[in-house]
Amino acid sequence: MENLYKVFKTSNDLLFDRGYNVKQTRRNITFEEFIIRYKSRSKLNYLTEKRDNGNDKILLLHMDKFTKKEIRVIYVLLAKKHISRCIVVLFTKNKINNNENVIIEKLKELGYIIEIFLETDLLSNVTKSKYVPKHVLLKTEHVETLLRQLKVSNPFEDLPKILITDSQSKYYGAQKGDIFKILRPSETTGITIYYRIVI
Repeated sequence: MENLYKVFKTSNDLLFDRGYNVKQTRRNITFEEFIIRYKSRSKLNYLTEKRDNGNDKILLLHMDKFTKKEIRVIYVLLAKKHISRCIVVLFTKNKINNNENVIIEKLKELGYIIEIFLETDLLSNVTKSKYVPKHVLLKTEHVETLLRQLKVSNPFEDLPKILITDSQSKYYGAQKGDIFKILRPSETTGITIYYRIVI
């Protein structure tokens, strides 16, 4: 139950840090309250929307397995509720196979993004590690301004890279072509800022 509580806390942090509404009662819940309120994993599921755009919704699901059958159910639900993004937290040690990955990629082409996290991925918040510099995922309009300022015509060639599978990319839901602003403490300048493009 303790691990489930950690996953719950991190997933709520993740949603909030991406700009989604998360009720204070979820973010500040104590372990004792959690045990009483969430006696089954299905109660952990959560639908919310962006704080600056009520039409931009995301669905958080906690599941024990993820096969073609589950993907089909999720797709129908997303289409019916007009939800474009879904995070699935899997309580299993088995990673999804290539067939499921192919289906996920096809759904992305249709405008439905399904992200997969294993329980172990969310036992701690990767953004709170003192060894990892602060990552800020830039909004599209800021990226265009940045590229003009840096006089970058081909960001995939000219900017340093960060993998889409990197823990920071996954936490913020970054997609290929997105750009992170990274702030690293420096003894000489205070803060050093650099940028990486997601590949």
